[in-house]
Amino acid sequence: MKRQVRYGLLLAMLAATPLTAQVKSMKPDSATLSYAMSFDTVETYLRALIPPEHRANYRNIQLSAEGFKLRVDADVKLGALPGFEMFAAMGWAHVTGVGPVRLVQPGLIGWDMENVKVNGQNIAEMLWGPLIRRATRRSDTILPFKVGPWVKRVTVEPTLLRLHQT
Repeated sequence: MKRQVRYGLLLAMLAATPLTAQVKSMKPDSATLSYAMSFDTVETYLRALIPPEHRANYRNIQLSAEGFKLRVDADVKLGALPGFEMFAAMGWAHVTGVGPVRLVQPGLIGWDMENVKVNGQNIAEMLWGPLIRRATRRSDTILPFKVGPWVKRVTVEPTLLRLHQT
């Protein structure tokens, strides 16, 4: 079940228009100088970025940590993804994306996808990379998210993302 959720999120992020999320209300805990953001919160946040007309193409989105990297699993209707129309006959597939999350610039963190698997098989970056670049309007494979300007660093922990002030 976790795997299926993670793939949907990855695909949701791929299909969304430039991924920017406003988290202006976040304030660091003055005692720890960090803000913990549970994977459930991040997932809810990411689901909201999926355009309404594409939401039926993603299900079972799940976030987790793979070492110090973010892993997203989800079930995705492959043929619904721009550029993957030829895979429509496959129907639903389990998609996994893994990569580090890092500070891109003040006020912006990014999930830098390093690899993508469909039904457990590695997919070449030349297939999924252009889809991400088109969706994010960037020249790399980073999925960006706006955060408060106080964020100086981000870490992936077993059940959450932690935004650090120092």
